[in-house]
Amino acid sequence: MESNQFEDNWIKMKKNIKQLCDKLTEDDLDYIECNYEKIVAKIQEYYGISKTQAETQVDLFFEDIKQRIYTMLMI
Repeated sequence: MESNQFEDNWIKMKKNIKQLCDKLTEDDLDYIECNYEKIVAKIQEYYGISKTQAETQVDLFFEDIKQRIYTMLMI
């Protein structure tokens, strides 16, 4: 996902972000703001995985959210 897409969707998705990582605190979310690299780094930190694995997890999560939103709009 490109950084600008991430920023555009951040406000809409912030309330759902804890589904990705229940270890994220409100302070983490404030720190992350709408920065793709920061959320990837936090996922790496909390789960001890590689950057590539963290990017994959973040990308899959946001693709799922986008698909749910699209499905809701089509109903």
